[in-house]
Amino acid sequence: DFISMLSIQAAKTYNRDQDLNVKVENSPIGIAIDDFEKIIQETLEFVFSSSQKNTSVYIQSELDKEMFAISITSQKYLRPELLAQISQGKQLDREFFESLDPGLGLLIVNQIVKLYKGQLTIGSNVEKQLTINIFLPIQKPAMEPKLNLD
Repeated sequence: DFISMLSIQAAKTYNRDQDLNVKVENSPIGIAIDDFEKIIQETLEFVFSSSQKNTSVYIQSELDKEMFAISITSQKYLRPELLAQISQGKQLDREFFESLDPGLGLLIVNQIVKLYKGQLTIGSNVEKQLTINIFLPIQKPAMEPKLNLD
């Protein structure tokens, strides 16, 4: 529900309500809510600001063993070297700064995800499809205390 709410807010900000397709599962995640909110907001800002209006943005999530996986797909092509710079958290080149300022938010996302031992992957293909995958640890249930009847 939280991802859906943030997605709808971002879509409205960019007048992209009709472009948004959300299919998410609920899961307790093992990170602070403020950090999770920042991850979603920065990623969506990048996606909506760097893709064209009237092109679909798909947001999906699922549980994958011990990780919560979020996948965001849009119509946008990024050169492989720029993808590598973002994914690896490297210093960005001047061309990147000039052409795609919202990409800075993905560097923040990458650092937050790494802090929680998660993973950010970004892929783009020649069909101009950009996919951002975020893997975050799920919250493990607390151990139930054992009853000692001695």
